[in-house]
Parts: sequence; structure tokens; C-alpha cells
Amino acid sequence: MSFKNYLILFHLILTIFSTVPWFPRKIQDLDKCHRLISTYEPSFDHGHPGYTDLEYRKRRAYFADLAYNYRV
Repeated sequence: MSFKNYLILFHLILTIFSTVPWFPRKIQDLDKCHRLISTYEPSFDHGHPGYTDLEYRKRRAYFADLAYNYRV
């Protein structure tokens, strides 16, 4: 392998491993990504015990709304 190929390979390895994805470092950074969390909705699952329980679904929606709009 030539010196030029080593340089290309070295540059490629540096590029791959130096690219670090964003990660929250402070508690306030979580406000930027809290909407990315996937949720489970029992209203879509016919086998869920809360599927027919409207009170349960209202409570769940209330707490989900509180959590969704919470800021640190």
C-alpha cells in the first residue's frame, strides 16, 4: 500500500470516528429532544385493557400533555 493510500485511509478513519452525534450535556438540553421520544398509545391497540376505558385514556392524555410541555 502506498503512502498516499495510507493517508486516504487515515483521513477516512478520522472522519468516521471524529463525527460525534449530538448528545445532551446539560439538563436544559433535554428540552431540545423530549419530543423525539416515541410513545405508546393504547387507543390504537385493541388488546390493551385501557382501550375501552375512556377515563383511563383521559388521565393518560392529561399526564402525557404535562410531560410533553414540561420545561426544566
